[in-house]
Amino acid sequence: MMKTIQQFGTFEDEVLVNALRELENQLDNLEQMVIGLFQAPTGVGKTHAGIQLITPIFYLKRGVRLVFFVAPQKQLVGRVSLQRHIKELKRKGILVSELYEPKVGEIQSTLRGRDEDELVFVTMSDSFFNRNVHNFKRLIECNDLVNNTLVILDEAHYGSTSEKSLYKDNTGNVPSTFNAVKFNNIVSVLDIVYVLGLTATPTKEQKDDNFGSTKYVPVNTYPAKSDLWKRTSSYQTPVFYDWENWGMEKSLMKFFEMVNDHQMITDADAKENNLPLECQVKFCGGIKIETPYMNKEKDDRYTLNNILNGNISIPNHYDWDLALDTSDGIEVWDFSGGEVTQLTDEEMNQRNYFDSDMLIEHLREKESRLRFLVVVNKGTMGIDISNLNFGLALRVPGTIDSEGVPVTLSGEQWNGRFSRITIPIEKLSQHFTDEQKFIKYYLLVNSYRQMLPESLYWRTMMENISQKLNSVDEVSKILNNL
Repeated sequence: MMKTIQQFGTFEDEVLVNALRELENQLDNLEQMVIGLFQAPTGVGKTHAGIQLITPIFYLKRGVRLVFFVAPQKQLVGRVSLQRHIKELKRKGILVSELYEPKVGEIQSTLRGRDEDELVFVTMSDSFFNRNVHNFKRLIECNDLVNNTLVILDEAHYGSTSEKSLYKDNTGNVPSTFNAVKFNNIVSVLDIVYVLGLTATPTKEQKDDNFGSTKYVPVNTYPAKSDLWKRTSSYQTPVFYDWENWGMEKSLMKFFEMVNDHQMITDADAKENNLPLECQVKFCGGIKIETPYMNKEKDDRYTLNNILNGNISIPNHYDWDLALDTSDGIEVWDFSGGEVTQLTDEEMNQRNYFDSDMLIEHLREKESRLRFLVVVNKGTMGIDISNLNFGLALRVPGTIDSEGVPVTLSGEQWNGRFSRITIPIEKLSQHFTDEQKFIKYYLLVNSYRQMLPESLYWRTMMENISQKLNSVDEVSKILNNL
C-alpha cells in the first residue's frame, strides 16, 4: 500500500480539470448578460484557477485583453497575494502587464500603450470598483475592449444580494441600509464584459434559480467531497464549549492547551520517524473575537487587552507570540517565562512586526515566534496560511433566515481558513516505508480542529461542512482501504 500512496500527488486529480471542462462548455451562456459562478472549497485553488487557468481560456477563446480582478478586501488584491499567480500566467506565454490597485489614469496609460496581444491585468477592491465603474465603462469603450474584458469577482458571495428584501435569506442579517451597490454596478457592465465570480460559499440567491436574481449561472458543479481528500485538510471533531459560562480567559487557555498538546504529539512523532525539517510543522491558531459594542460586555479587543495585560497565569513552557490585528493596527504580546508581556512599538519593529501582511508571513515561518492571530472581521477571508490548523470562535453570529434557519455563510468562511493542506502527500510519503506510521503522521499534520461556542449556529455550520469536506476518520478509512 505504501507504494500506492507514494504515487499520489495532491493536485494530480480531475477536480480542476473537470471544473474547467464544465466552464468551457458554458462559455456561450456567459455571453447572455449573466454572472458566471465558479464554486469550490477553500484550498482547492479558486484563485489559481481564476488567474492561471480561466484567464487563458478567455484570452484565447474570447479575445480578452483586459482583466479586472475585484475582491472585498485590499489584502486579497495586493502584490503579496497575487504576484505568484500572475507570474505563472506569464509563463504560459501571455504578455502581461499587471497593475495592483492603480489609479484610473494608470490603467488608461497602460491600455493606450499596450501591444495588440498584451493582456492588462488590474487588481482592485470592491470599494474602488464601485467608485469608478463609470470610468471603467469609458475605458473599455474608448480602448475597443467591449466584449474583450473579463471581470473576476473573488469571494463573489460578498455583495451578491440583488435587493434588500432578499438580504436576510442570503446572509441571515437585516441591514439598516442596503442598496445593492456592487450587484447593480456589476449588472451595469454586463453588456460589455464577461463576469465570473469565485466562491467557496455561494449564497442562496446564487444557487437557487427560484430565489432572487436570475443573473447567476453556475459554470461548474461543487466538487464531491470524495474527490477532495488529498486537496483539503480533514476536520477533527470540534470542541463545542460552554460559551455563556466559560468567559474569554478560560476559552483562550483551553485553546492554547489544545494547540500546544497537538504540537508536542506531532513533534514527538516527527522525531520518532526521523523526518526532515520540511516535513515538520509549526501549528498556528486563529482566534475570532467580537466587535465592540457600547455599554455591552463583549469578548472583544478591550476584554482581550484587559486579560493579557492583567494577571493572567500561563505555564512556564509557553513560548510564543500572539498578535491582534484590527482596523486600527496591530498589537503583539510575548508569552514566555510564565508571563505575558505586550511589546512596545520598538520591540515590534525589532521582531519585524509591521503590518497585517507581515503577520501572515510570520505565521508561515517555522522560525518565527508568532503562533496565534486574533482578528475581529478579517478572519472570514484573506488569510491564506497552510499551517493554520486550529481555530477558536468567541462569538455566536445571530444569523438566521426568515424561517429561523441558521445562515452559516460566515461560519463556513471561517472554517475555510483552516482547511488548507499543510504538507502535500507527495512531499511526506517519500519519507515513510510503514503505511500505518505514515497515516498517523499525515492525519496529525493535515487535519484541523475548532473550538466553537455551543449553539445551533455552529452545530449547523459543522453539519454543512461535513457534507462538503472529509473528517479525519473518513480520510483514515480511505487510506487504509487503498
